[in-house]
Amino acid sequence: MSRKRILVAPLNWGIGHATRCVPVIKKLSDLGAQVIVAGEGEGFDLLKKEFSELDFVKLESYPISYPKPKILKWHFAKQLFKMMKFIQFENHLLKDVLNKHKIDAVISDNRYGLYNSTLPCVIITHQLTPQIGIFSFPVKRLIKHLIGQFDQCWIPDVDFKPGLAGKLSSCSHIDIPVSHLGILSRFQPEEGNAEFDVLAILSGPEPSRSVFENKVRDQLASIPGKHAIIRGSNKNAEIKNSSDRVQTFNLLSHKDLKNLIAASKYLVSRSGYSSIMDYTALKRNALIVPTPGQPEQEYLARYHKEKCQFIVQNEKHLNLEEGIEQLSKTDHINEFDPSILLEKVLTDFYDSI
Repeated sequence: MSRKRILVAPLNWGIGHATRCVPVIKKLSDLGAQVIVAGEGEGFDLLKKEFSELDFVKLESYPISYPKPKILKWHFAKQLFKMMKFIQFENHLLKDVLNKHKIDAVISDNRYGLYNSTLPCVIITHQLTPQIGIFSFPVKRLIKHLIGQFDQCWIPDVDFKPGLAGKLSSCSHIDIPVSHLGILSRFQPEEGNAEFDVLAILSGPEPSRSVFENKVRDQLASIPGKHAIIRGSNKNAEIKNSSDRVQTFNLLSHKDLKNLIAASKYLVSRSGYSSIMDYTALKRNALIVPTPGQPEQEYLARYHKEKCQFIVQNEKHLNLEEGIEQLSKTDHINEFDPSILLEKVLTDFYDSI
């Protein structure tokens, strides 16, 4: 029997969608699938580094720009038509990929145009019920319509409430079959010698990523100890206020990142959902800082602050010294079983192709 060829395509907004696809790709490979990864950008580069033995296909990303945080919500509303046009274009791009690479099934992580009626197509998303104020209801209806083009929806969250994504992963309005994958993470708890005091893990779209990097770097330079910054970008940039006590990395492999996390006392990052899943799986606390104007990260930060799951600050009033002091006095209250429900879901799917 020939190996089933499965296309896995994560969205390229930051690297979180790519990192949470790592356990999906590993499990598919264990089942005997021939995985082809589609995408572009830094998440795509990260997966190339992680899975050098796989085939990779360039697939354009959504043409989204990021304005000043104060107008981000309105900017997204204005770009909705552009996004819908690209989803149609993306659907045409998929047809070419299917023909050239003889694909048997598609797994899309938040790419809404990657569906086709001739083969099984799945979408992975936790963003089913957006929390974006006056836009919540119309966007919820739009998401329901877009997800309805797929055969299945897989939610990277636990299958009980309250989940790790809170209201975001509420799926009662979704018409197609829904499965929960559990907490998707590349990591497992691991002990390590504390080589670094603070590790800042950066990611996300520009210019927000660079603004956050500069603020973190400025403050770490004045905090005693040895620190590290993972920039989350391969783009060359002039590093301002560099310090011998602050070591800098760009994108790291899973192994190198795992070792660096294990070797660090305190963690700082954005409040992206993939980061929250990673810290939960690792049973680690962290200082999380939402990207200003990104409703999902702002909601997740509020939600987990209320749950006392993480230390939360906003970027405008960022105070790393104060955050580290809080981390030193707090254990991560992990109410979730980080075991992955992935095996059954993927095994059933693979057997059905």
